[in-house]
Amino acid sequence: MNNKLGVMIFPLCFAVFGSVAAADNTVPEVNGASSEAVSDSKGKIALEDRVAIALGYDLAYAINSGLEEMSKLGENIPKDRVVQAVNDYLANPDAIDMAEAEKILNTYYATLQKKEILYNFSQYTGQVHHVRDEVSKCFAQNGIDGYDKCVNGSKGDDYYIPEAEEFSTDLVKSVEVNLYGKDEHVSANGDVKLYSVKLTVDEKTFEQPYTVIYDGFWNPSGEFYWRFDEKSTCYAANLCRKN
Repeated sequence: MNNKLGVMIFPLCFAVFGSVAAADNTVPEVNGASSEAVSDSKGKIALEDRVAIALGYDLAYAINSGLEEMSKLGENIPKDRVVQAVNDYLANPDAIDMAEAEKILNTYYATLQKKEILYNFSQYTGQVHHVRDEVSKCFAQNGIDGYDKCVNGSKGDDYYIPEAEEFSTDLVKSVEVNLYGKDEHVSANGDVKLYSVKLTVDEKTFEQPYTVIYDGFWNPSGEFYWRFDEKSTCYAANLCRKN
């Protein structure tokens, strides 16, 4: 257990053990039969006392775990101040304005929730990979000559590319499949950019309509592949990485 958290919990534990010991102040006989009975008595702790101890450790674990999670999000909450606040509350719970504390926490957690969503940006925008994979299946079925069939709303024997806003949520606004001409974007090595799949998040949740873009290429050897587009605004905002 963290030493600072121990400062908070161990006094509770000692108080409980102390009360048990004080209740049993019988001096055991050295060779008498009663010594075993007294030993058994000392080994027993009332259920209420064991619950109190368990609650103390559970509280310490919850605080430590919560602070570690917030630290991952860049929140710097000093443990010693948390421990001090808990000890102050345990010493005099009536002195704490719980309504005010709840109001402050609700505001703080709302901000923390937004930060958590941004921290897990890639997890919430994984839909782009699904649409990208469906375009790949469509291209495999139709080939370079029928590549222009692979757009939003297209269906085939083994694929379905959803409409851009078909599966929009509070997190994702749309996933658009953009089509390019075969002679529009040709690199020096002959690779041709045929598609871009662009996911746009909902700015009401993310505060900005960040995008995630993957470009689909076909090369003269007949291979089709995807590449992350660094023009994705999530990249500049350091919310996503090339993968």
